[in-house]
Amino acid sequence: MGVIRTFIAAAGILTLVSSVQSAPIRLNESLDQIPIGLHIEFLKDVGGALSIDDVSSPAFAGTWFPSGETYPGFGFTGAVYWARFTLVNTTGKEIPFYLEQAYPLIHDLQLYVPNGHNAFRKIETGTRFNFSNRPCIHRTFVFPLSIEANSSKTYYIRQKTPSSMYFPLTIWSPSHFTASSVIEDRLLMFYYGMMIIMAFNYLFIYFLIRHLSYLNFTLFILSILLFIMSQIGVTFQLLMPNSPDLAGICPPLFLCLANLTSNRFILVFLQLKKNAPVFKKALDGQAIIQLLASCSAITIPFFDTYKLVMPVTAFMTVVSIITAFCAGIYLVWRRQRSAYIFAPISMGFLAGSILYVLRSFGLIAGSFLTTWSIVIGSATFLITMSIAMVDRINVMRKGLKLVSQKLEEEIKERSIELLLSEIVSKITEDRGKKAPAAGGISAYAPSIRTILDNQRDLAITKLSRDISIISNMDELREKTIRKAKELTQARKVYFFTIDEYNDMELRTFIDDLEGKRNGYCADIVEEVLDNGAPVITSSGSGQESPSVMCIPIKSADRTIGICYFEKAAADFGFTEKDSLLLMAFADNIVGVFENALQYRRKMSREDAARTYSITSVTKEKINKAIEYINANYTCDISREGLAASLDISPNHLGKFFKVQTGKKINEYINELRIRDAAKKLREQKQETIINIAFSVGFESLSTFNRTFLKIMGITPSEYKDRQ
Repeated sequence: MGVIRTFIAAAGILTLVSSVQSAPIRLNESLDQIPIGLHIEFLKDVGGALSIDDVSSPAFAGTWFPSGETYPGFGFTGAVYWARFTLVNTTGKEIPFYLEQAYPLIHDLQLYVPNGHNAFRKIETGTRFNFSNRPCIHRTFVFPLSIEANSSKTYYIRQKTPSSMYFPLTIWSPSHFTASSVIEDRLLMFYYGMMIIMAFNYLFIYFLIRHLSYLNFTLFILSILLFIMSQIGVTFQLLMPNSPDLAGICPPLFLCLANLTSNRFILVFLQLKKNAPVFKKALDGQAIIQLLASCSAITIPFFDTYKLVMPVTAFMTVVSIITAFCAGIYLVWRRQRSAYIFAPISMGFLAGSILYVLRSFGLIAGSFLTTWSIVIGSATFLITMSIAMVDRINVMRKGLKLVSQKLEEEIKERSIELLLSEIVSKITEDRGKKAPAAGGISAYAPSIRTILDNQRDLAITKLSRDISIISNMDELREKTIRKAKELTQARKVYFFTIDEYNDMELRTFIDDLEGKRNGYCADIVEEVLDNGAPVITSSGSGQESPSVMCIPIKSADRTIGICYFEKAAADFGFTEKDSLLLMAFADNIVGVFENALQYRRKMSREDAARTYSITSVTKEKINKAIEYINANYTCDISREGLAASLDISPNHLGKFFKVQTGKKINEYINELRIRDAAKKLREQKQETIINIAFSVGFESLSTFNRTFLKIMGITPSEYKDRQ
């Protein structure tokens, strides 16, 4: 043992007394990418009191020591570290380059660029500054520099941080750095997207089956995603660029939350309370420590406890993963089905996490594997873990009973048309009645008219309660608006609903004036909302202004809706007769909508009390339906024809399609069409809106306009103008 200590001491002395600098870095026109770790020398400034004049003076020449690693690291330390390297340009022209410090959690980073004899230009950045302070807007620290022709320069870096002291320094050519950043950003965006999709997928599954493991798994995915984003600098860059203190607490806080949520997920998924009580107690104890660490992380900006909280949290991460892995191995020995997949896949995540933590503590050298191990490990773990989650769904599916069928929706256009026709006939005849002539057969006309009116009223009453009408409120609303447009010969119709808080919402519209004047006059609508009385006016000044009529829709003396009508300036304007006709039409139809609303509420209450599960056969049929719709959404797709081709009832197709996608079939088709239309509006500037509407599958411009506004929140013409 004494011989070994003597050898180590002798090696240390030789290192310290060596005054020979590391080999300089030679730059030329073929510069691509150079990791410069092996060319760096370091100086440890324990008190942090040294200045650039001190460390660059000959008096400190013997205190510098070489790196020996491509990506040097010194773990968690309170000392300040200086680094220096020399660049040599042997070419006959200036060479621009980027210097990247790829570890984004450096609190205080200072680069000293030689600027004349014994003079330096200081560039200061770090996580203690706002993100905009950085020389180059990038998630890591990037310094755009250049070196003159036939020159040699020695650069100095001063680094102080409560996080891990890590020096992954690289010199890039600007073009290669840009290309590499694009590829890296795309891969990271793919990773983020995959994680977010998985999180929402399992959150959706949780709401379907109400099993706590899916909620915990969702929270774990989001927590590990936020931790990784904070570790690679994306959280600071995108979410809180002007809050360095808040960004500083994110790595330990999100790591604590990831540990806590994974702890609860494993406990529920492996059913440790029943299968392994000892491991449950161990995880409960670790959860308490993680909860306390989470609270401590919040105090970092006030008490500067980062250097304590982060190492403890990193160490507890390894302990938690080892505990979970051991629990999985134990349950495999106990022949528990859920552990068969969990145990082997947790091994990869354990290895990746241990490598990352060891690198953070400076116990192993930095490399691509140790830097990205936690990203690779988490992605592999979560993707593979999905197999276990799907297996759990299949297991749970066997224990669930088939649910009662929902009340079938019967869309009967003829019934709605008949109802609207009866109402229009009633109000037009009531307004056109004349006094009967005296004597003769005409004396019986009042009695006959009374009988006919009673029959019509009875028919309207029955139709207003017809399940085929009130169960299809959307179709009823659309056809009612079209009938009102037909009665008034308007070019525009906008329909608003008013809730009990007097908040107004645009529900649907028809606009035939595409290219001339879109939208509605908000002031007129607000006036009707405030006064509760119809308004007939023009929406502008001058003879070319269009004519506008706006009427309230009332129920029990309360305004529940507003209809806005508009004609072109060349058309005949609205009259009081139009207003009275529409008010009478609204008074007769409002009862039908009240019945439809009551029916919808009733069905919503019943539907909320039910639970649905999709069999593997049904799921396969729904997937085939989705594939067919994705390939043929520009064509006319009927639910009945699609259901027949899949050997499933139209009702079941609609129900399970919504369970799997969260949307009705027509909503799903319309979203595909609108996305395609939006793309064409951006890329095909010369194409007319009506041609684009027809090309994506819409049969009328008004339907396209209405659907586009509903999904995109903006009219097609406004969207096209903004591109």
